Amino acid sequence: MKDSKSFNLELRRKLVHISGIIFVPIFITINDKHLIIILLFSTIIILLLISYSYKKFGMFSFLKLFERVEDLKTFPAKGAIFFFLGLIIVAVISDIKTLIIATLILSLSDGFSTIVGKAFGKRPLPYNKNKTLEGTIVFFLISFLILINFYEIFSSIIFSLIVSIVESLNLKINDNLSIPVTLAILIEIYKQF
Repeated sequence: MKDSKSFNLELRRKLVHISGIIFVPIFITINDKHLIIILLFSTIIILLLISYSYKKFGMFSFLKLFERVEDLKTFPAKGAIFFFLGLIIVAVISDIKTLIIATLILSLSDGFSTIVGKAFGKRPLPYNKNKTLEGTIVFFLISFLILINFYEIFSSIIFSLIVSIVESLNLKINDNLSIPVTLAILIEIYKQF
């Protein structure tokens, strides 16, 4: 952890990330894939308008509480937009159950792993110094605890391991896309057997 100001910003960002679980009961209540896609798409439109308004007119200054300085300059609300874009892709290629699982993992596993990694992480991963072993273990464990409610133990371990590896990589693609899409692809492959 660089400093407490940096940690506090990351903590606020990840608490917003974790709050994404609020969409799970909404998805269950709506229970219609097309309406859910419309909801997610509408959310992205609103976030894009907020992002544009911040950059063009300085509106929505609350973004400063949750955004990294570099993202405020280049693409405000980028993480939130990619969060919902990843969920739209899952909704298109899979079913509502998979969307719920992806939302839980993206919200909880990604959120808590970063908090734990930043607060307590001592061992950087050899292939990505921005991630820690401690954070990756938390991502795996939370993902497993979510998945075990839907799948048998072996599949839950495999799915958790693969999405944990994907999350830990230093990819050019935003992990708010790579995590849910990887999970959806794994589940779709699983369904074929």
